[in-house]
Amino acid sequence: MQTWKLKKNTRAKQQAKSKIGLRLAGILLLVTTLATAVYDFPMIWNRSADFVQAQTGWSAPRVEEAPYRLGLDLQGGTHLVYEADMAQIPEGERVDALQGVRDVIERRVNAFGVSEPVVQTTTTGGTYRVIVELAGVLDVGAAIQEIGETPILEFKVFGQGLNRELTAEEQAALDAKQSEDRALAQSVLEQAQRGDDLQWESINVLETSETQKAIADAIAQYGVRPGALVPSVIETPEGLNIVRYVGTTQTEEMLLSHILFCWEGKTGCQNGLPEIDATLQLQNATKEITVENFAEMAAKYSDDKSTPDGDLGWIKPGDTVPTFEAAALATPVGTISEAVLTEFGYHLIHKRESKPIAAYQVERVLVPLSDAYDVVADLSPWENTAL
Repeated sequence: MQTWKLKKNTRAKQQAKSKIGLRLAGILLLVTTLATAVYDFPMIWNRSADFVQAQTGWSAPRVEEAPYRLGLDLQGGTHLVYEADMAQIPEGERVDALQGVRDVIERRVNAFGVSEPVVQTTTTGGTYRVIVELAGVLDVGAAIQEIGETPILEFKVFGQGLNRELTAEEQAALDAKQSEDRALAQSVLEQAQRGDDLQWESINVLETSETQKAIADAIAQYGVRPGALVPSVIETPEGLNIVRYVGTTQTEEMLLSHILFCWEGKTGCQNGLPEIDATLQLQNATKEITVENFAEMAAKYSDDKSTPDGDLGWIKPGDTVPTFEAAALATPVGTISEAVLTEFGYHLIHKRESKPIAAYQVERVLVPLSDAYDVVADLSPWENTAL
């Protein structure tokens, strides 16, 4: 009898808990529904709040009413199409040039406050266009005037620097600035030695540049142990380096070949193919390509015309885009990778050889070192081109 009563009491408690759970779920659902309704229809809540305040004097909180934003298809507006003249621009640079024009136009549109403008590019059949949609802007003439009747994209290259010796006054000014820079770098080094919190940049040093070689030489010269600071500021072409040696890691240098399948819109692609055609070409070519005939197939299929046989030579970490590098590292020697997608298109990678190399893992703080551009009036590191 007592066992039966115990089971009955237990069942009753479970039923009570179940009812409480259902009630709580119902209350939560009701609150969520009300909150959603208030968010979606704030004007109803605000009018109700005004009514309550008028009747009782109690001021209920109000909800901000944001107006609905209608697109070009609902409220009308202006649709502009600009066609770019690419006659003076090399084919391999045209996609980037068009993107630059798009960015300029987008900044101009954003500057005069159009709600949710659309600025996009399209390339078809050798024609390069920028399409601009301005919802709510009904005066086409005003829109053209705001954007500019003919957007002009100027191309500049990094200049060759000052083509003369600095004057005595300019040299004195540069020496003073560089002294300040070196004092600042020394101060940062002292902060690092005290253990202050700094904005460290992590890099792997493979001695592939003058800066990396200088850092590697300093670590070896001072016999720096992992976790310790290089005890002096390292001056390189990049600037003044405060360096902490983290440790040594093993990576690999790889002898690679590749076959590229690109399509219109991909960086540097010039074949004019749509993506679906390039993908079909990749699928068909994959059936033919082997390790033995890879160079021959590269000459037949690859869109990378700078390497007719696909040979990339010895590649170190950092020499290629990260996605390509990761795929190459994961591919066993003597095999061909699966198709790898990068900003250039699909790649098939043949990993021919590999050899281990050691890299220093370091963290650094880089303090810029002033140069002639900082002391010579009207001297810019950028030069206009004829494009």
